[in-house]
Amino acid sequence: MIFNAVDFQVVVVVVWVVAFFVAVIVELLEPQLVSLWFAGGALVSLIAAILNIGLPIQILLFFVTSIVLLVLTRPFVKKVMKKTNVATNADALIGQEIEVEKGFHLKSQGVGLHADVRWKLVTNQDSTFEAGEFAIIEAIKGNKLIVTKKEVK
Repeated sequence: MIFNAVDFQVVVVVVWVVAFFVAVIVELLEPQLVSLWFAGGALVSLIAAILNIGLPIQILLFFVTSIVLLVLTRPFVKKVMKKTNVATNADALIGQEIEVEKGFHLKSQGVGLHADVRWKLVTNQDSTFEAGEFAIIEAIKGNKLIVTKKEVK
């Protein structure tokens, strides 16, 4: 079966409508801006298809519009979508003491016990931590606590 020009134009218009709605639905489902630019490109290409502009030009318009929208909106998106650290219960550990169960130093990791929970311990200090000592929790990186030596008074 051979498509005539009218059938092909209808198919192309439907394809751009579907592309537009898919991009919009993905954007609505994903909290980050990931497909808004493609929705704009699909909309411009849809208008070009309705105006009976050739398919190669429609595809070019899709990519150019999507890229231009991405470049123009990126600074705004970065400003609006600033990542903020979400505080967790573990953040309450920062500044507290932890008992070292397994000694370690700068190039190794140890184990510590805090409130009946065992943690992997690492340090940025050029110090050796011995079992039984106490360290101060400075930060949390993944499942490891970054600690410093507790000052003995």
